[in-house]
Amino acid sequence: MTAQENTETTPEKDPIVEGSILWPVFISMVLLLVVAAWSLYDEFYTRRPYKKYQADWTSIARAAYKAKVADAQANLDELHATDGYKAL
Repeated sequence: MTAQENTETTPEKDPIVEGSILWPVFISMVLLLVVAAWSLYDEFYTRRPYKKYQADWTSIARAAYKAKVADAQANLDELHATDGYKAL
């Protein structure tokens, strides 16, 4: 019996029929979900303790910018009330 005849008599194993990849895919999926949950926890709770300070600074800066805008609007209104501006 030659090698060619031997391959014809014994068919190759079909991986879909012979076995399932259910468990490797399931384990990979679970690992992916665990890593994703860990990365979200790490990002939002442990890595950025300065977020409270950042929020406080944002509210203080916003109030300061609103005051500057109010001052600039008052100056603009004053300019619009002048006779030289009205003549334009």
